[in-house]
Amino acid sequence: TLDAGALYLGIDDWEPGTQLQLLFAVEEGSADPLLEKPENHLSWHYLDGNDWVTFPNDKLADGTDALLRTGIVRMDLPFTTKLGRDCY
Repeated sequence: TLDAGALYLGIDDWEPGTQLQLLFAVEEGSADPLLEKPENHLSWHYLDGNDWVTFPNDKLADGTDALLRTGIVRMDLPFTTKLGRDCY
């Protein structure tokens, strides 16, 4: 499958072992309720050294229903993360 898009966020001073909470405000009615979303159509990753790694289930809480509604996404940056660049 092809990715339809990507959003990259650079977070300063996000230290391994700490939590980040992001509020995503989604315009009500902007999603097509009749359009079936593919399973796992959204994934969350962080930069570990020079490698993109999928957030483990126990380190991510998505209150947005995969960005289909307004909510908070909580991410815990694992303690073992190697800081290799200025973005995660």
